[in-house]
Amino acid sequence: MYAKNGGGIPVYIVVDDYTVWGHVSEFSASGEGMKEWNGEGSDSGRSQAEAFKSKEVLENIASGQFQGPGSTLDSGEEFSMEKIVTIPKGTRYETLDAVLQFAILRQDRGKLDDEFYSSRRSWVQSEGRCYCQPDVCGKHVIYHGRVRYNNNLINVTRKPRYVATFWSPEEEPQVFISSFNFKKKKTSEPIYGIYEALDENEVEKEADRYGLSWVSVNSEVSVKGLLKQAQH
Repeated sequence: MYAKNGGGIPVYIVVDDYTVWGHVSEFSASGEGMKEWNGEGSDSGRSQAEAFKSKEVLENIASGQFQGPGSTLDSGEEFSMEKIVTIPKGTRYETLDAVLQFAILRQDRGKLDDEFYSSRRSWVQSEGRCYCQPDVCGKHVIYHGRVRYNNNLINVTRKPRYVATFWSPEEEPQVFISSFNFKKKKTSEPIYGIYEALDENEVEKEADRYGLSWVSVNSEVSVKGLLKQAQH
């Protein structure tokens, strides 16, 4: 995995994630696969279809963090990381698709407080206001902290803004910039429900204000090809 800041502005990586997906499908001699692109009653359809592939499934086989929330990439700076993923020799996966994604925040628009760098575990009750029963909220690693303007006059006169990120190996990472500070909420209120109820217009406005954007790239390889290389 590799990233480079090819622009002229330093950035924070607010949250990042890599996931390796194993692709499984059944052979369809009748060519019925073309009819399954719409998900067979699912709300979301696929953007491709093949006649002789049926019951296609993507399985999450590896996931983790890349550079880590709160890390930085200066202009021209590069970061790379290698990860070995173990799969059975007789695997049923046809292809492996590795996806790297991260959200960045422009440093010329704002600065993250030091407290953002400390992670909190939602499934540990001693973590306080971040805690939520796993059977209700699942398990997430949470990063939270204030984001400040580079102009101190605005910091003094404007209501504080906070960044919150949620990461889990089994879900898409999420980022919110808003005026809500979960440290002031009641411990009986699940933090997830509060963030889901935030004003979408405010969240979009703050994301634009601080230059928050997502970057994503993927690479797909044939499992048979990998096994053939390993044998040689």
